[in-house]
Amino acid sequence: MDQTYRVIAAWTASYPDPVRADAGEAVRLTGRRDVWEGHLWLWAVDTAGREGWVPEALFEITGDRAVARTGYAAVELSCAEGTVLTGTRAVQGWIWCRTEDGTEGWVPQRCLKAGED
Repeated sequence: MDQTYRVIAAWTASYPDPVRADAGEAVRLTGRRDVWEGHLWLWAVDTAGREGWVPEALFEITGDRAVARTGYAAVELSCAEGTVLTGTRAVQGWIWCRTEDGTEGWVPQRCLKAGED
């Protein structure tokens, strides 16, 4: 989907070492839930003990266990207003973005405007 975006509202990453799961890997759900931009997010703990939000759409959920349908890492990308990013994937109100120097992470879609202008 490579799309160019300009940051229209700065974003600061929330968690220094967030939850991660490879495709087919399970995480434990704590029961904590939240709705972001109309989508369900679940608080999870991975096998290394890292915690964070996972998008319901990317996991197969059974009770308090969720198996990743695809690799997922809750890494957020801090970015300043005016920065130009390349977005490669959209999930539940977030865009996976890359900076010119190759740093990657999730940025809320509401903080981005498609195009460089």
